Amino acid sequence: MLGLKDIGFAAELGSTIVAGTPSDTLTALASYMRADMAQLDVWDGFRATSISTIGVSPTIATLVCDKLPVDEVFGRYLFSSGTACLATDFGFRESSYYREHFEAVGIIDGVSMALATPQGSVVGLLHLASAEAAHFDEHHRQLLDALTPALAQAVTRPSAGVPIPPGYSVSRVRGDAVESVAYRPAATVTSDPVVLEIARRFGRQEVRTLRFLWRMPDGWSDVQLVREDGPDEAVIVACRRTVLPWQLTPRELEVLTALTTGATNRRIASMMGISERTVMTHVERILQKLNVPCRTTAAVRAVRDGTVLPSSDPNSPTFIERIVGVAPN
Repeated sequence: MLGLKDIGFAAELGSTIVAGTPSDTLTALASYMRADMAQLDVWDGFRATSISTIGVSPTIATLVCDKLPVDEVFGRYLFSSGTACLATDFGFRESSYYREHFEAVGIIDGVSMALATPQGSVVGLLHLASAEAAHFDEHHRQLLDALTPALAQAVTRPSAGVPIPPGYSVSRVRGDAVESVAYRPAATVTSDPVVLEIARRFGRQEVRTLRFLWRMPDGWSDVQLVREDGPDEAVIVACRRTVLPWQLTPRELEVLTALTTGATNRRIASMMGISERTVMTHVERILQKLNVPCRTTAAVRAVRDGTVLPSSDPNSPTFIERIVGVAPN
């Protein structure tokens, strides 16, 4: 049964969730429950992505994200139980899975739970672990069950960020600084000063995310920007290697990007130093390759799929702020 101390902590945690970050929330929870290790993940319906960890190695963090949710026994129980899951609930500690991966790194006891919204959608996962046997009990289960709505809010607030799928390299751009992100290789595109300027300009806008293509010396990259909450306008920059879709040429990608901002053929021709007739030819080929009837449909699809190539030049029709719709054409 929960006591007055638990009720007071729940109120404090609610304030932390509103005013702080997911890391602040996890730190407060792990401290109160005296957990040696803790991990908070976002769940997008298919995969988990860690947004905060305490005392968890990169290997275990990846295992918890990639393997546990889809495990035939544990994963099924985690998502269907409707309550926090103690390690003793279904013989988890007696399994070879536990002995191979967790006992070896000092995890003796644990509790996990799926974080669901009031509507029943699972939006996150929480894992707490201890090096002490029988550390977590029914009291911890009841407390976590009571905190579920608040913890679900912690992973769905804008400050929690949009989960970046596995396979992307990730960095954080904060002003003139490029920061590393735990357990992810650095985003190679942040070595390009133009990408950094695009990220900085994006961070000043109200738009939450932007996806685009970028050409590096070793090939094309699929880039995702995620604006974080806060006064410092920090932006998560994630990238991975890719190829141009729809068999587009680099020139056609430039023209397609200009279409997304409503640029006329004359404006595109002036920007690219080519004739309007050549622009018309590019547009015709773009429509054929995308199998769409008009330039408006092509523009909508390009923005939706991230098939754009932004510029940091305010005089360009592909200027980043024109793409996100805050600069006049």
